[in-house]
Amino acid sequence: MKTTRPICRLILAHFVMGFFLSPIGVLAGEVYKVEGSEVEVTVIPDKKEIMIGEPIYLSFTVSNHSDKNLQLIEGGDYRNRLGRPESYSVIVTRQDGKKIPNPDAGESMGGTMGPQKVPAKGDYVKKLFLPHWARFEEVGDYSIVCKRAFKFSEYTLGKWDEKEKTTELAVQASTTVRVSVLHQLAKIKSDKALSMIREMTKDQNKIVSDEAKRYLKELTSDSKNSP
Repeated sequence: MKTTRPICRLILAHFVMGFFLSPIGVLAGEVYKVEGSEVEVTVIPDKKEIMIGEPIYLSFTVSNHSDKNLQLIEGGDYRNRLGRPESYSVIVTRQDGKKIPNPDAGESMGGTMGPQKVPAKGDYVKKLFLPHWARFEEVGDYSIVCKRAFKFSEYTLGKWDEKEKTTELAVQASTTVRVSVLHQLAKIKSDKALSMIREMTKDQNKIVSDEAKRYLKELTSDSKNSP
């Protein structure tokens, strides 16, 4: 990092595009009835704020609120170039309405499948590698909607027939993530980075200045508390 101002202008230019407009990490769980039981579906990112190019997982969780063990059918959808489970739809949209395209996974060749237990008062969690559905190249706030059609039935230990009666249910859940350059800058914790953030607190764009003030407060507080 040889100079301060060109990088600072680049960061500010990203911010002026409407960077900090929507709430981050707000979870929208959906509740469904299946097999006489109530299940709730949520999706949670590993981190609410990430850097450009930073890989994270989404935890797609089916919570069984009943006293009865359930099972759902998973698999048969991951033999492709990325190993991406194609039965899951992950739609990523920036706050300005721009949709992020899914990377090409090539031809789908199926895969093995079978039941996964959703225990009474417990959860079934599927980890989804977000870069397999969206690769972030620009800063901004992004909404993420995950969808999946599951086949549910009562849990039967060691007994499963793919022809057995199941209840098919389409579910979805949503969340948000923030892709930030300032977040990356703040992690450097150098004198130059601190100076750049301090300069941004004077910006005429209130959204930029407020966010820079928040980071500056956190960084200076950390330095005071460090031994």
